Amino acid sequence: MFFQKSPRMLKKSIQILFEKANIILVLSKNWGIWVEDNFSKIEVRELNNGVPNLALPASTHQGTNIIFCGTTSQNKGLDTLIKSFIETQKKIPNMKLKICGGGKEKRFYQEMAQEFENIEFYGWISPEDVRKHMSSSDILCLPSYKEGLPLCILEAMNAGLPIIASNVGSIPEAVVNDKNGYLIEPGDTQALTRNLISLAKNQKLRTQMGVQSKTMYEEKFSISKMAEKLVEIYQESIKIDDRSSN
Repeated sequence: MFFQKSPRMLKKSIQILFEKANIILVLSKNWGIWVEDNFSKIEVRELNNGVPNLALPASTHQGTNIIFCGTTSQNKGLDTLIKSFIETQKKIPNMKLKICGGGKEKRFYQEMAQEFENIEFYGWISPEDVRKHMSSSDILCLPSYKEGLPLCILEAMNAGLPIIASNVGSIPEAVVNDKNGYLIEPGDTQALTRNLISLAKNQKLRTQMGVQSKTMYEEKFSISKMAEKLVEIYQESIKIDDRSSN
């Protein structure tokens, strides 16, 4: 955590800056709790990130496609995902794992998966290409060890995908277990394999969870909802200024 590792003088400067603000905006309830625990007499308001509701290209494909978006690193749990996918495809052969993203450890994971032709690495790609891959996927999987609230989860919700992700950071505010996906503990290969098999075998369940993802996106994570909430917070801040000046 940046604040906790900062020198004393920098911490003091951050504290003064926070205390001068009418309202502190945080991206999730999880961050709000942290701010309230570390600073006193501060008004905190939650403002979720929003992602555009862009049209996704139509796609038809065979089998079940799993997509991962993010840095190719152990912190993102990619080793857990690859191991689970290899186990899953022993029972459900017609599957593909699409890994979108790069990083210093990419070569290590490519070597780990080199014997499996249905694991594909695309590297860093454009937002448009991410949407294309989302539209031709059936499940987003992000078994991270540490996270805030990744935008790729919100993009997957907009795409109507069920999500399997780790129960860390602010992810549980977007992924509700057994509603629009599954939450697992970091590094739990068995739980990830079990949930991948459950979704891969059951198209009806994937559809039901995908509908829930889209509904939750529209209710909480769309650009229009974010803008609406931001206007409310600005108006509240103005009222605080008016009270202070009287």
